[in-house]
Amino acid sequence: MTTNIRVPSDIKPLYANFAVLDTTRDEVLLNFCFAEGPSDKPEASLVAKIVMTPTNLKNLHDRIGELLEHHQMRHGPMK
Repeated sequence: MTTNIRVPSDIKPLYANFAVLDTTRDEVLLNFCFAEGPSDKPEASLVAKIVMTPTNLKNLHDRIGELLEHHQMRHGPMK
């Protein structure tokens, strides 16, 4: 199945270098953050918060696994 995705003209990419994850019975919370500063006291900013169902998280997990496998086939194993 192919989904037609509409992308608003003002959408901007966001960069995150770590995520804080949490779950409730009915939802999974994905908080994507950007941290910078000294390694002993980094400062972090939340750049995106995604809320999804556990079923959708499972689908995302499967797709990320496929994507990582494809990436490593093209670029070699990750350390």
